[in-house]
Amino acid sequence: MASPRGWVCWHDWSFRPDTNRALWDEWAEIHARSDWYNLDAVRRGECKLRPYEIDEVGDVGGKTLLHLQCQIGTDTICWARRGADVTGVDFSARAVAIATDLARELAVDARFVCADVLRLPDVLEAEFDVVYTSRGVLGWLPDLDRWATVVAHFLAPGGVFYLTDVHPVAKVFVNQDRPDRPRRAVTQVSVAAQHGRGRDGHCCRRSADRVPS
Repeated sequence: MASPRGWVCWHDWSFRPDTNRALWDEWAEIHARSDWYNLDAVRRGECKLRPYEIDEVGDVGGKTLLHLQCQIGTDTICWARRGADVTGVDFSARAVAIATDLARELAVDARFVCADVLRLPDVLEAEFDVVYTSRGVLGWLPDLDRWATVVAHFLAPGGVFYLTDVHPVAKVFVNQDRPDRPRRAVTQVSVAAQHGRGRDGHCCRRSADRVPS
């Protein structure tokens, strides 16, 4: 399908996985040096998870947790520090290397897998009590139905799938009071779904809208 005025249409992205991966390899290096990810704070023991995530996901002590699209693994390491048996997945080999090195440096028990999330069942065999993913994930996916199938594949009976994301345009507006900070006017949404495999296949869901922090 042709794209008007030079814009890349949604369908074009699915045909450029190598270009997308190369971009995220480059960004992984930038993120590892950035104040936003602040790896020195992680090294000091700071938790990068938002308080609402910790509250909504609940106690993960002794639970298995799969972190999809984990990038350089800061949130994955935070869940491990809270007692989860964690596996982080990202398709950027450089991001996975940075995450693995950071966990090793901090003596945190965390496993990282380099794989295309849509093909993850081909390389990983396990079920998880929690499947988690956060902030900036949905907009990069060429096939949401297939991605949801991957989530369901790895979610153990009675397990929880937790997603929190923010709309891609959240940071394009200038805050007139603080020009150095993006305008925080766009809603962030989190969804938790409990996977039930009972007779009725019932799936419980709760969602919350909030201004992103």
